[in-house]
Amino acid sequence: MAELKIEGLEQVIAKLDKMAGVVWLRTTLITAATMVKNQVAKYPAASEANAPYQRRWYQRGWGTKWMRKDGSVNGRQTSETLGRRWHYKRVESAGEMQMVIGNNASYAPFVQGAEKQAAFHKSRGWVTAEAALEQARPMIMRMVQDRVNEQIKG
Repeated sequence: MAELKIEGLEQVIAKLDKMAGVVWLRTTLITAATMVKNQVAKYPAASEANAPYQRRWYQRGWGTKWMRKDGSVNGRQTSETLGRRWHYKRVESAGEMQMVIGNNASYAPFVQGAEKQAAFHKSRGWVTAEAALEQARPMIMRMVQDRVNEQIKG
């Protein structure tokens, strides 16, 4: 699981006693989660694995297809539309807030999980959730810092 922890935020929140917990940061965190979700939900360009009418190919949005000896096409409709299944949810407890990004497609860890990603998915350009978070990290940190500064000046 990819994680971004903002150190020292507890002290800032404690100093902002006029604010209730991290409610004021909610829209910034939603924006950050949306950025990461949108990045990880992008499909890489189609590759030779998606080229139809070869011996075996994968048709996005449908599943695996193959050419029979008689020239007809058969297949198995297995697609779970990976890109559309990325989502986030807000988790709040005891004044803390987290944005959790996930995907419930059964094969998501093997396509876009850093620990289980198959080498052929990596070589075809599938971005892992962890890589998407790392890419967005500097911008997220700037957004949080800007929001904190707004509240302090407030």
